[in-house]
Amino acid sequence: MKQIPTPVLLCASAAVAIFATILTNSISRTDENERLAYRGPESPELRVRLEEVTARLDQVEDRLAKLSELESRLAESSIPQVSESALAEQVRQLVLEMREGPAPEPPLSPFDLLAVLQELTHPDLDAATRAEIWAQLREEGQIDALLEEFERRAKERPNDSMAQTELGWARFQKMLAAKTGPERGKWGSRGAEALERALELDETNWDARFSLAQHYFYAEMRGDAIRNFETLIGQQDRSRPDEKHANAYLFLGNIHMNRGNEAD
Repeated sequence: MKQIPTPVLLCASAAVAIFATILTNSISRTDENERLAYRGPESPELRVRLEEVTARLDQVEDRLAKLSELESRLAESSIPQVSESALAEQVRQLVLEMREGPAPEPPLSPFDLLAVLQELTHPDLDAATRAEIWAQLREEGQIDALLEEFERRAKERPNDSMAQTELGWARFQKMLAAKTGPERGKWGSRGAEALERALELDETNWDARFSLAQHYFYAEMRGDAIRNFETLIGQQDRSRPDEKHANAYLFLGNIHMNRGNEAD
């Protein structure tokens, strides 16, 4: 049997009592009116009214019987009871949640990590979108998990130039997330080492050389930056044009412009 809450049971019982009282009062008023309207034992009008009252009484008795049955069924229903200790524990948990705030976000699951890796290593991913993804991952504190995976992939494919390039990118992200100068210097050097290894495997790897030249540019190692940008531009001139090639000219132009400003 479906369990009925206590408030419903009480309300139903009260309804039964109130309805019975209303019907009884109605019948009493009807009987009084009949007595006032009585005109003698032979009155046809009285005979008709008595038949109507009898019919109404039958209806009332039938409704009262149904209501009594409903009240009995409600009284027999089993209502689950909640112990005071269980209720107190629920209140305690609620207070703790209010004090400590929402639970922290769980770390990326292996499935999520795999999805992020696939997105970051997609060959059609442009540099701007890749940078946005890495920035979000830094905010979420996921750089260490991704760096570990890129280290593993590079170790498994030591002769894959692109795997070494991706490792360099991951190490640079670790550099950007570092809290201290020495730590940033360490991861910057390690990122450059991975990119240099990628260029040893394939000197025409545009992504590796551009990232390495860019690193030297921001590290104010102008000589190394100029050398790599000039090499990159020379390779671009012998290859199929690409929109990203303009970035090499932009960085090299900035370096020479800054030199001219300093000379003045």
